[in-house]
Amino acid sequence: MRFIKMFPVFLFVCMKLVLFNLKAYLDVEESVKLAAAIGKAKVDEEIVIAPSQLSLQAVSKKLRGKKVSLCAQDFSYSHSYGAHTGDVLLDDIKKIGCRYAMIGHSEVRHREAPRIGDGDELVSKKIVMCLEAGIVPILCFGETAKEKDSGKTYDVIRRQLESAFSGIDGEAEAEAVLAYEPVWAISSAAGSKGCDIGYVRRIEALARKTVKKSIGFRFVYGGSVDAGNISDYLSDGMIDGVLIGRAGASLSSMHSIFERLKKA
Repeated sequence: MRFIKMFPVFLFVCMKLVLFNLKAYLDVEESVKLAAAIGKAKVDEEIVIAPSQLSLQAVSKKLRGKKVSLCAQDFSYSHSYGAHTGDVLLDDIKKIGCRYAMIGHSEVRHREAPRIGDGDELVSKKIVMCLEAGIVPILCFGETAKEKDSGKTYDVIRRQLESAFSGIDGEAEAEAVLAYEPVWAISSAAGSKGCDIGYVRRIEALARKTVKKSIGFRFVYGGSVDAGNISDYLSDGMIDGVLIGRAGASLSSMHSIFERLKKA
């Protein structure tokens, strides 16, 4: 492993993190409209929006001067400009204004042929790239239904977390967000529903024991989070925020979520 120059660990405050992953649900115009509505919201939580890659620049312009952070859904493992057809470069993401970048989302990890998913090794390399660029990585991790049913949840999560930060030397300090998204609980999975709070707490405790002490992180939960259960997760002292997918991709459902936040 090589030494990595890290920026200092941020002092984490009590502010909860609410991340909207818009995936590919909206086109550019729809993403901008949603971002405009989010930019007007008056809540106590830190709000982060991750629009589609093609919508990033337009959304960034709409959010200029607003207290909303921008996040990339993913980026390519290319370190410089050049002959990388179709790649999305981290440098461009940073120039657009992204403070965060998601890495290892299950829909990226488990891509099927002909597209190849990101394995543990590539996830680790992308985390290093983010930290060197001064972008906060949002590491998505979690077990599949098959892994859960076979009793391998803890083994899978330990492997994912240990591997993810294996490229960081010794006591090098870094800031990250750990987003626990069990694959069987995300809204796109058949028959999915949000995780029991006790279950999420056990995963949070495992993460605290597994991740290097020099990594300062916030632990967020994602998996069928919506207006009906968001308050339950945010009111828990062990959970630092939520990652919202489909439920945040329409103006009506997003407004319902913000109404819940105001009452929390």
